[in-house]
Amino acid sequence: MAIDGFRRVVKQYDQTCEQLDKLGKSLIGSVKVSVPYYWTASYADQLIDAFLEQHPDCSVSIVPCLPLAGYRQMLEGESDIALMPELTSTPEGVECLPFADDSINAVLNVNNPLAKRGSISFSEVFKSGYTVFLTPAYRNHLLEMQKCYEFAERANAQIGNMEQIEMTPILLRDANGITLATASAGNMDRQYLTTVPLTGKDSTMRLCFYWHANVDNPALLAFIKKAREMAKIEL
Repeated sequence: MAIDGFRRVVKQYDQTCEQLDKLGKSLIGSVKVSVPYYWTASYADQLIDAFLEQHPDCSVSIVPCLPLAGYRQMLEGESDIALMPELTSTPEGVECLPFADDSINAVLNVNNPLAKRGSISFSEVFKSGYTVFLTPAYRNHLLEMQKCYEFAERANAQIGNMEQIEMTPILLRDANGITLATASAGNMDRQYLTTVPLTGKDSTMRLCFYWHANVDNPALLAFIKKAREMAKIEL
């Protein structure tokens, strides 16, 4: 469980701090964090600032990525830890720390009849008759939700592929589709676009930190501990 992995991190971190205190030294090290740019400003920046304030002799570098690519970067050693949408299950040898829930919006052309709504449900999005363009991250999110209930309403919905959320303005220019995007993802500031909040139990995407279970980087241990302190959801 996530809390068990975190307890192991805290224990390792506390042991490291004890050793450093005995030696009269401060924590020194570096952490590489995989995170999409649109979640950097909303979630990572504040965490990094707090971590560096507590551990000024450490350094943090951002490894840019698409949401699900950050996990691969972490596994292959390009980064130490990744902030990304929650996976259906946590693989063996990997630890997970739920960190925040990002609200999901429907992004659509202002001429779309649904644009005048104050809010919209998932079922209404997929029953709308418009093509719903989804990035791999949102496809993964929908697969997770399908474990909870059947989307009978969207059985005949047209699903379009979209590799990056930045493609939204081009795809929706002619009012022929809808995109799902977290509130912090991408710049949707176009005269012909608007966002409508999703409602219901599946109207948020959970973001988690993932890292290798066998952590031997004291700076990473400290970073994970600070992330838990600043997590925006309760475990």
